[in-house]
Amino acid sequence: MNLSTKYMGLELKNPLVVSSSSLTSDIDKIVELEKNGAGAVVLRSLFEEQIIADTEKMLEGVDTDMHAEAFDWFSRSTQRHMMDEYLKLVESAVKKVSIPVIASINCATDGKWIEYAKMFEKVGADALELNIFIQADDLKKTSQEIESVYVSIIKKIKKEISIPVAMKLSAHFTGLTNVLSKLSKEGADALVLFNRYFRVDIDIENLKVISASMHSCENEMQVPMKWIALVAGKIKADLSATTGIYDYEGVVKMLLVGASTVQLCSAIYKKGPEEIGKILSGLERWMEEHNYSSIDDFRGIMSAENEETSYKRTQYVKTLTSF
Repeated sequence: MNLSTKYMGLELKNPLVVSSSSLTSDIDKIVELEKNGAGAVVLRSLFEEQIIADTEKMLEGVDTDMHAEAFDWFSRSTQRHMMDEYLKLVESAVKKVSIPVIASINCATDGKWIEYAKMFEKVGADALELNIFIQADDLKKTSQEIESVYVSIIKKIKKEISIPVAMKLSAHFTGLTNVLSKLSKEGADALVLFNRYFRVDIDIENLKVISASMHSCENEMQVPMKWIALVAGKIKADLSATTGIYDYEGVVKMLLVGASTVQLCSAIYKKGPEEIGKILSGLERWMEEHNYSSIDDFRGIMSAENEETSYKRTQYVKTLTSF
C-alpha cells in the first residue's frame, strides 16, 4: 500500500505525525519514533509564557531602579539561553532523522517571539507549528478581539519566514468555520484540530485545584472528526487531526473525512512508540480489504462535501428519536 501523503507541501512517508510533547523533547526519543514508523515529528513547544515566567523568577529581588542596566542584560541573556537550547534541539533533530521536523511555539501574543521563527528556519526546521493559547476569560473582551490576535499572528509570521506554518487551535470559537476560513486565507498552510489544553479538577477532600488527566480519551476524537469533515475541501489549508486517536480505525476515520495527517500523542504515551507500527499495519490491512492502493484514493470521501446532511443538526434530532 502507498501510505505517502503531502502535508503543507512536505512529503511524508505516511500520515502519522507525533505531536508536540515530551515525546519529542530530545534526540534519542525522536530517533526512536522515526525507527518505529513516524511520518514526521512536531518538537516539544517553546513556551512564550514559560520563558517570561522563568526570566522573572530568576530576577526576583533585583532592584530595577538601581540595577536597570544589569536587569535588562540578565533578562535578555536568560531568554537567549532558553532559545539556544531549543535551537540546538531543532538543529540536531534535522541532522539525525530523515523525516520532516516541525518546530513549535506555544504563544499567547503576537509579540517579540515572532523573531524566533527566523532562527528555526535558519537551523533547518522543515515547518513551524504555532500552538496558540488565549483563554477567553476577560468579560470585556469580545470574540472578534480574540480572533483578531490569531489573524495578526499568522499575518506577521508569514511575512518573516518562508517555511510552511501550521496553526494548532482550540474548538472554542463562536464562529469556528469562519475563523478557520480566515486563517487559511491569511496564509496558514495547515490547521491542527484540535488542541487539548490543560484541564483542571478539584480534590474535594483537600479542597485544592489539581490537574485533570493529561491524556485524551478515545471519544474525544469525534469533535475534530466532525469539524474536519465540515471544512475539508472548502478551505485551502491542509487539515491535521489530533486528540483522542488511539488506533488504526481512528486514523482511517480522520483520513476519510479529509485530514492530511493524524497526530498521535496519548496513544504513544500509554502504549509506547511501537504502537505507531501497529497502527500503520492496521491501516494497510484496511486499505487492502477495501481495494485502496493509496491514501488519496479514499481521503475525504466521507467529508461534508459528499455527506452534507449527515453532519448537520438533523443528525441530532435522529439521535434523540432513536432512544
